[in-house]
Amino acid sequence: MQGSALAWYVVASRMILNRDFFIIHQNLNIEVKYKAL
Repeated sequence: MQGSALAWYVVASRMILNRDFFIIHQNLNIEVKYKAL
Protein backbone atom coordinates (compact mmCIF):
# COMPACT_ATOMS: atom_id res chain seq x y z
CA MET A 1 0.00 0.00 0.00
CA GLN A 2 2.72 2.45 0.94
CA GLY A 3 4.75 1.66 -2.17
CA SER A 4 1.83 2.24 -4.54
CA ALA A 5 0.94 5.50 -2.79
CA LEU A 6 4.51 6.71 -3.19
CA ALA A 7 4.51 5.71 -6.85
CA TRP A 8 1.26 7.61 -7.45
CA TYR A 9 2.72 10.66 -5.68
CA VAL A 10 5.83 10.58 -7.89
CA VAL A 11 3.77 10.19 -11.07
CA ALA A 12 1.36 12.97 -10.07
CA SER A 13 4.16 15.37 -9.11
CA ARG A 14 5.93 14.75 -12.42
CA MET A 15 2.72 15.35 -14.37
CA ILE A 16 2.13 18.61 -12.48
CA LEU A 17 5.71 19.76 -13.08
CA ASN A 18 5.47 18.92 -16.79
CA ARG A 19 2.15 20.77 -17.06
CA ASP A 20 3.53 23.87 -15.30
CA PHE A 21 6.63 23.82 -17.53
CA PHE A 22 4.43 23.51 -20.64
CA ILE A 23 2.24 26.45 -19.53
CA ILE A 24 5.30 28.62 -18.80
CA HIS A 25 6.81 27.64 -22.17
CA GLN A 26 3.57 28.58 -23.96
CA ASN A 27 3.45 31.95 -22.16
CA LEU A 28 7.04 32.70 -23.17
CA ASN A 29 6.23 31.86 -26.79
CA ILE A 30 3.25 34.24 -26.69
CA GLU A 31 5.40 37.03 -25.20
CA VAL A 32 8.08 36.54 -27.87
CA LYS A 33 5.46 36.69 -30.62
CA TYR A 34 4.02 39.95 -29.26
CA LYS A 35 7.49 41.49 -28.91
CA ALA A 36 8.26 40.47 -32.50
CA LEU A 37 5.18 42.41 -33.61
